[in-house]
Amino acid sequence: MSEAVSEASLYFVYVLHNAAGILYTGIAKDVDLRLCQHNAGRGARFTRGRGPWTVCHREGPLGHGDALRREAAIKIDRTFKAALRERIAALAALAGKGLARKGVARTKPPRPRTMNARVPKGSAKEKRTG
Repeated sequence: MSEAVSEASLYFVYVLHNAAGILYTGIAKDVDLRLCQHNAGRGARFTRGRGPWTVCHREGPLGHGDALRREAAIKIDRTFKAALRERIAALAALAGKGLARKGVARTKPPRPRTMNARVPKGSAKEKRTG
């Protein structure tokens, strides 16, 4: 590590995964704090509503520029992400938790019906109230 990089400017590259098998890559000075932010819905927009997340890989400490370059490299490296998914699946199989769910459809749950639903024009309900 060069002397020009101070302790305060050191970053870690991390990869998170969730039960649906989605991977998210980012950088942070404190990975554990950042994980808590992602799980609380205060992290990146991509991770909101898709948790809970767990850290499956971290690298560092690196300077800010090096961390950004490594993050970009991980995001486009399909073989690296495939190897991570295999490692996650192997650990899940050993633990028996069923975290490795291949081929699970990621569909949105149906929206709940509300009492304030919009009434289409010309419907019987509109004629009664109108």
